Amino acid sequence: MKLSVNYGEGELRIPLCVLDSVARASKRDIRVLLSIVAHIEDCSDYEQIAESVSSDVGCNRSEFDMSAAYWRGAGIIDIFEDDGDDGDGRIEEKNPSRKVSKKTSSPALKKKASEKEPEKADKFVVRRSADLPAYTTNELIAILNKRAGLKELIDESQRIMGKIFNTSENNIVIGLVDYYGFEIEYVIMLITYCRKHGTRSLKSVEKLAINMFEEDITDVYSLSAKLERMEISKELEGEVRDLFGIHDRSLTAKEKKIIDMWSGDFGYGIDIIKEAFERTVDSTGKPSIHYAKTITERWYAEGVRTKEDIEKSDINYEKSKNADRESKRKGSFDTDEFFEAALKRSAEVMKKKEAEDHGNE
Repeated sequence: MKLSVNYGEGELRIPLCVLDSVARASKRDIRVLLSIVAHIEDCSDYEQIAESVSSDVGCNRSEFDMSAAYWRGAGIIDIFEDDGDDGDGRIEEKNPSRKVSKKTSSPALKKKASEKEPEKADKFVVRRSADLPAYTTNELIAILNKRAGLKELIDESQRIMGKIFNTSENNIVIGLVDYYGFEIEYVIMLITYCRKHGTRSLKSVEKLAINMFEEDITDVYSLSAKLERMEISKELEGEVRDLFGIHDRSLTAKEKKIIDMWSGDFGYGIDIIKEAFERTVDSTGKPSIHYAKTITERWYAEGVRTKEDIEKSDINYEKSKNADRESKRKGSFDTDEFFEAALKRSAEVMKKKEAEDHGNE
């Protein structure tokens, strides 16, 4: 017995990695995603697609925004600004399961993050210490009743994390919105990202949120770019561990920083790092991330961005070495001629002096 699928007059294209997040998705989240991909050609206007999908699914705008934030945090869709548009966002389907060209991802991410920069007037300032305030139960209830969408945020966050929050956990979720000023969508993205990577701790969410705040990543656009960069770095970290044989210990802070530099600043993938690894072992007899770092820094300074660029760099290096050897050879030849002529002149002077001495006798 076998199954067949009746596609009728068309089909939906959904990234395979949706399966990684579908178990934690609500029925509404799944219906929203199906409706989005069904209308993907019409996603040039966020407000328009939000209205269409909400109508199809039978949810309100706040529920649509939270479902969109869930899939955004899971890396399935993205929302960003078009150059020169009037401020309406555009929604785009993503496929994190395919291999990303890391040599081009970093500039693209920086561009995407800069396409919508919040006005300085919209920047919020921490009103107290860097730690979240400890709200009393009455304060939490008052904030929940006063701030629209917070009750829905708590419900959605509990569903994503798969547990009922205690007072301390509610304090964190509410504090990220009320105290730090993060948008509800921003908090959903953080929670979805943390849950995707295996943690159900709200303390982890709080720590990540504070790190983002300290890096001035305070809007959903720059957060989306940052999380995508972190995903690429995590993928590269696993490949680097396998390549360098690091399985029995945690990476040091410096090693993690090097990997972040490779994936983010340099945009290097494992193909280029493998070249640096092989040259490291050839030179030192053992794998070393720090030694490989010096090789990649030289390559990046030379403009190396692809594996083909490395081959060109090697050719130029050999040409330079050959030119140096030729220059030294010519220099040695000229020096020999100089000393030979000097010795000849010295011999002639000595013969002349001996002749003069004999004449004087």
